[in-house]
Amino acid sequence: SSCKLACSCPDDGNACTTDACIGGVCQHTPIQNCCTSSSQCNDDNGCTTDACQNNVCVNTPSAGTLCTSDDNECTRDVCSSWGECVHTPLTGISCSSDGNLCTKDVCSPAGECAHNALTGTACADDNDACTVDICSSSGICGHVQKTSCTLNDGCCPFGCNYLNDNDCVQCRASNQETVCNDNNPCTDDICSNGICTHSAKPNCCTSSYQCNDNIVCTTDACQNNACVHIDIASCCVSSLDCPSGQTCSNNKCVIQSSGCTNECSSSGLKQCSGTSRYQTCGNYDSDSCLEWSSTTNCPSGQTCSGAGVCSSGSSTETCGDGTCSGGESCSTCSADCGTCSTPSGTVYYVSTSGSDSGSGTSQSAPWKTLQYAESHAAPGSTIALKRGDNWGLSSGSVLSISHGGNTGDPTVWDGDLWGTGGKAIISATGDHSDDHSAIVTITAAQHVVFQNIIVDGNNHYAFAGLSIGGNDWMDAPLKQNNERDITVQGCEVRNIGGSYANCLMTQTWHNDMYDIKIQNNYVHDCSTWCIGFYMGRQEEAGSTPSTVHNLYIGHNTITNCQKKSGDDGPGIGISGGVDVGVVEYNTITQGSGTPPSGIETAGDPDSLYAPKGLKVRYNDVKMNNRPSYVTQNGGPQQIEIYGNNFYTADPLDQATVIIYSNGPYNGASLNFHDNTIGSNGGLCFADQTGKATLASSNIFQNCKNR
Repeated sequence: SSCKLACSCPDDGNACTTDACIGGVCQHTPIQNCCTSSSQCNDDNGCTTDACQNNVCVNTPSAGTLCTSDDNECTRDVCSSWGECVHTPLTGISCSSDGNLCTKDVCSPAGECAHNALTGTACADDNDACTVDICSSSGICGHVQKTSCTLNDGCCPFGCNYLNDNDCVQCRASNQETVCNDNNPCTDDICSNGICTHSAKPNCCTSSYQCNDNIVCTTDACQNNACVHIDIASCCVSSLDCPSGQTCSNNKCVIQSSGCTNECSSSGLKQCSGTSRYQTCGNYDSDSCLEWSSTTNCPSGQTCSGAGVCSSGSSTETCGDGTCSGGESCSTCSADCGTCSTPSGTVYYVSTSGSDSGSGTSQSAPWKTLQYAESHAAPGSTIALKRGDNWGLSSGSVLSISHGGNTGDPTVWDGDLWGTGGKAIISATGDHSDDHSAIVTITAAQHVVFQNIIVDGNNHYAFAGLSIGGNDWMDAPLKQNNERDITVQGCEVRNIGGSYANCLMTQTWHNDMYDIKIQNNYVHDCSTWCIGFYMGRQEEAGSTPSTVHNLYIGHNTITNCQKKSGDDGPGIGISGGVDVGVVEYNTITQGSGTPPSGIETAGDPDSLYAPKGLKVRYNDVKMNNRPSYVTQNGGPQQIEIYGNNFYTADPLDQATVIIYSNGPYNGASLNFHDNTIGSNGGLCFADQTGKATLASSNIFQNCKNR
């Protein structure tokens, strides 16, 4: 309508407009943010109360009001004081069951339904009176064999008898075959005065790794519970084993080139061939060169050690001396190692042609994947990989072993129990360089035996073929934590490629390890370290100086270490804290690699962590142009080195044995005695520190300075 003044414009009755006469025309202009009804104030927020007050929208937070659910049973969906829907964790509230009686299903502080292990809680009865049915720390219902003699529990554990457990039957000669049978083929089960005894049968075996005679020209096997050593065709240990006109090279007869080459350095020098034979250096054929003789047996009851010396003294592994040495076992010396017993847990079978939906408890229904077997096998069981099968692990894929057994009843991984063909293989099918992982890791585990399995890197990069523990750089599922009672034996670890890649590495990073044993393995063709123990040290970020207690490295065959350029990886390296250890009866050759040494020990002078109580003895180390034994980095190393055969053909500007001065050796004790140290006219012993004690009983052969 037309108007002359604002007052002449009629009110439109809307409080949210301004009524004005503009240009002679009445106009009703909306007022911004004005309301006339609460319905105009909806902010689409379920956590506010929307109202129109005095023509202004007010959105008041509805604190404590329930809001839209996030479909998570472990959160409470409630409006906050600032008007937002928050999902607060319901910590400690029961959540959906996973159907496992060994877990407690409860909401975590992160608002997730966690299934926490009910460690020590009774679980499903396996109807075996001789097992305790109890939940493990990994949430698995385990059936642990009873070991104590308890009256009226319906069980007669191994070692108990009717005199101390009324559940045991008093045996008689007439029933000893059934009552006393311990299912161990290497024991004689006899009833004596109503009590079953189980004495070890001499020269009996249950696995091929127990039969290693350390003779390169034999194939060692356990057949019908007896060790057999089959001569390898065309294998030689001396040119005398070869036809006329041929010489022995790398244990093979080859056509001899013009002239001749010395096989050994000086006439009369001796070396061991296995544990009960020796050879003597001399000229036994028509040419003018020296060669090793045929093998000669040591006298009955004696063994060969160090510089080819036969003796029955302390250098031998004597059954009955109270020490279960690396070459002894329960089948060969029950007096020192105890009576053999069959695995107390279930045997789980694994094959590349199996299925994880199978039971795993029979050869006809094996599991398929290694990690499934690792996480589902009960503690104390045996995980049997099928002979002839090869599990290929792609880049980033790792077998992580974190579940173990119990004291005296380890979880055993074995690649030589069933099937046909060679030992089971775990191999890399691609580089592991992006995540710095190993092919196989044993981490945060206790009571584990890994045996008779080949780990093959196929020359792909990996931090290690097999690692125990590890550093925090490794992209592993778990971090190093208190590994204990870990044994690696009868394995072959090979072809680990890359810039810094080790074959078999043990590494502390956060805390100590206990009872680590590496024995009877064949380790070769590694980019850096072959067998390494590298303990956490002060100067490395994230590392805590720590120690391996009770270390054993014995009866391993090692060659072709440090295949890449550089000097990172020795044949056997121990760097950092060790509290009591033995390195013995290892055979190390340089081969085509360039390791900094055959055996190397090193301390950590900054933290005073160093090998202490370590014995390096009866090792046979033969190098081309690298030192056989090295000690470096100072620290209070306390090592006794004796009975070894150290030989470096051409030490160049170094020596066969070197004590480097690259660190203070305060409190160190390095005692060398009864070793044979030789070269082909070079330096044999170089002590840059003056800390080594060199006894007169050491023999130096063809040396420039000794």
